[in-house]
Amino acid sequence: MFPPNESRSHADYPPLFMPAQALRFHVPDQCPLVAEHIQYLDHEHQKERTSSGRYRCGLCKKQFRNEEYIDLHFDRRHSPTRSDGLCMADFCDILNCPSYTAQVRHAKCTHTYARRLKQKCLALFQACFPYVEPSYDTTTLRRGEPESNRLYESMVTSICDTISCEAPDAVDPPSLLSVMATALAKFLCLVGALMGLIFAFDR
Repeated sequence: MFPPNESRSHADYPPLFMPAQALRFHVPDQCPLVAEHIQYLDHEHQKERTSSGRYRCGLCKKQFRNEEYIDLHFDRRHSPTRSDGLCMADFCDILNCPSYTAQVRHAKCTHTYARRLKQKCLALFQACFPYVEPSYDTTTLRRGEPESNRLYESMVTSICDTISCEAPDAVDPPSLLSVMATALAKFLCLVGALMGLIFAFDR
């Protein structure tokens, strides 16, 4: 289980459902990520920003200087309505929450773990966007592809298929020497251009 603030930060995860909204696809109730199953979602909806940049509780109108304090206020004064609700942080290993990414950055990854994680990912999106075998129209011989299949395949490609023990190629930052050489080259070019202008006007 991850900290409540991590769960709150991922209580609304619009990238997952924006394609579904665009297709007007109704996400089934068995999907763990639907709003009715998520803890702290009510709290997120009750956060208000004031013109001065402070946070205001929509339930009791008390104001706080930053988000951390209003989260503590919700924990102490307004407990979640669903004690059995889903903690979004339970899916951080799939959704790459910042705290999870930092936690496992130096952890040893095994292919067995990656395979299990991918299976968990596939099961999650099968529940949210059930994949069914496409049918064929016998009159046009065209395959009928349900919207849920398109959404499922999109999520699998963009999220599940990226799960592996292979670290992404890191781009080495430029060395101090290369930065100085680039700056010197630009300076010499500028000096050369100015000298050319001066020489042209003198003639």
